[in-house]
Formats: sequence, C-alpha cells, structure tokens
Amino acid sequence: MAHKQGGGLLAQIEADVVDDTVPLSSLLQKCIVLGGQAGSEKMRAWARRELNGYAGADTVPDYRHIPTAVMAVITNRAGYNRITQRIHDSVFPQQIRDIIRRDVQAMHVDGVRQLADVSDEELIATDHSIPSARNQMEMQRRLKVAIEALTAETVLGRKAANRAAVMIVALTAVLVALTVVLADDREAAR
Repeated sequence: MAHKQGGGLLAQIEADVVDDTVPLSSLLQKCIVLGGQAGSEKMRAWARRELNGYAGADTVPDYRHIPTAVMAVITNRAGYNRITQRIHDSVFPQQIRDIIRRDVQAMHVDGVRQLADVSDEELIATDHSIPSARNQMEMQRRLKVAIEALTAETVLGRKAANRAAVMIVALTAVLVALTVVLADDREAAR
C-alpha cells in the first residue's frame, strides 16, 4: 500500500483508491475516520451504511438500485422436465417485492466482495432450484461482462477482416498490374 508522505488520511485514501490491492472495506473505514476528523457525521453515516449495508435505512442511494430478474426453475411433480422461467415481479404481492428489495439493498460491502470472489464453477454448482437474489445478480453481471468481451472481440475481428480484405484487393491489383507489365514485356521482346 503506497501512501503519499505527509499528506495525512486524505492522501492515504486518494492513494488507496487507485490501488487494486486495497479492499473497499478498508477505504470505507478510513472514510469513517476522516469524517470524524472533519466533523462530518453525514460522511461517517454514509461510509458506515456502505460498509455494513442499508438495513433499516429510510432511503437507499439510486446507485444501489440494480435491476434484476426473478428466475424460477419449474419442474413437474416428479422433479423432471426442468425449465427456467423469468417471473415478472408484478406477480408477487407488494409485501414480497419489498422484502426482496430490502434484502438486496441491505447487502454490505463484504457480502458483495464474497459474491464476486465465487468462481464460475461454484456459482454454477449451487442449487438453482431456489435462486437467491445475490446469485441472480452475479449471474447477470457475469453474463454482461461476457457479452461485452464477445462484442469487443467481434468488433476487432471485423476490423481485422476489413483490413485483410483491403490487403487482398491491393495485392490483387498489384498482381494484375504485374501481369500486364509482363505481358507487355513479352510482346515487346517478340
């Protein structure tokens, strides 16, 4: 952890923000201390909620609202013929929707970090018959990352194919020109 010399806690936080090895929970703890030093109870309260979750809070910041889908694995009575079906949240009573939102919003930083550390194999191996909100959010995040990576690779592939097509056209033009020149030289030599 590299810290600026003589800059104090704010300089440490600034340096740690760009250091991937510093856990977010450590940064938030430093923000709590900095808020205390600055006399800002608002900053301390924000950092505590980010660190420990928003359970019991009246409002949750907009950036904490993540749209997700509720998925269900439906089988026949014998447990066969599984299908995965997206269920629109409007089919649930408001009380259930509120519980789902509350539980997701209350998730603390370490819970999010633990979820992010779950390998794809572990995530796939979990029982999806009762998918948790955390599992669904992580699956959607990973799917989004995979789609973005695939899109980037597709764009690069198209650009490379376009460059190759231009090179082929140019080489063909050169070959045609050389053929014409050689034919003219043969005609002149006769």
